[in-house]
Amino acid sequence: MGQATLAAMLLVMACGAANAATWNASWNKSNCSVSSGSAFTGSAPNNVYANSVGNAYTCTSNTANASDVVISAFSAKLSSYKGSGASNTASSYNLDRKNFASTAIADWGGNGFGTLNSFESDKTGPHAADNVQQLDGFLLHFGSAGKDASVALDNISVGWSAKDHAATIKKVGETCGTGCSTSTITGDYGTYNSARMSVYYYTGSGVPSADLTAANAETLQSKGWSLLGDTASMASNTTTGDLNVNDVKSSWWLITAFNGADDAGTGSSWKGGTDAFKLLAFAGNGTTPPKQTPEPSSLALMFVAVLGAAGARRRKRA
Repeated sequence: MGQATLAAMLLVMACGAANAATWNASWNKSNCSVSSGSAFTGSAPNNVYANSVGNAYTCTSNTANASDVVISAFSAKLSSYKGSGASNTASSYNLDRKNFASTAIADWGGNGFGTLNSFESDKTGPHAADNVQQLDGFLLHFGSAGKDASVALDNISVGWSAKDHAATIKKVGETCGTGCSTSTITGDYGTYNSARMSVYYYTGSGVPSADLTAANAETLQSKGWSLLGDTASMASNTTTGDLNVNDVKSSWWLITAFNGADDAGTGSSWKGGTDAFKLLAFAGNGTTPPKQTPEPSSLALMFVAVLGAAGARRRKRA
């Protein structure tokens, strides 16, 4: 075995270790399992909101080499009920911005992932990601084996939509007819009849989750989060078109109900909306980080090993 052959072998070994894998993939809730905290399913024993705050799910893809994604939920307060006036009228609320904080993911089977925030913890309801008084959303972190993956999020599928399941929640004492339920929790009121989303990707230089909890609905883009865009209102079991025609990539993505507080048309006057959805699946293209290229010392050891193998082969022939 000549030196040229040995050099070629080492080059192949080094390059093979350094190559990254590129792919187009999708992730579906059916391939997700709770990876931290407790699941919230709405029925005993997994029906305790406090036990589920901060939980997370890890989702795999059927596509070879595609990265895993960890999904967690966050919510930021938008407004507070004044204490008087119709509970489904915007004028009855004051702006009350609070930063994003961990909340709970709710598992609704084939309908997808919903969320619970502190307002919703003690009552029945759709428990979707919504923008009624609080802005709910899902944080997606792409990566495997402790390494981030660069992903262009292309489309999102919803399994449940307020566009198809319009509902109104009013306070005790108010007239509440068909399609309406009453809440015993002070301030937990609103109407759901649409399903738009706002999609962000992280471009900051800090820790994405820390920068998220340092922001409220109005200040996301000053904390390292860039708005990719807003979707149209979606019906149940539908998928967006290509959200990402410019193929923008990031390891961290945030999908919220429509964020009017970050919209030039509504801005700081926005007290909340009527959007609610449950996340079922999403797709994108990305790059899995390459395996670490061997250090010079490792290459030297490989060279010695190959030389030894070549020497043993010559001795055997002799």
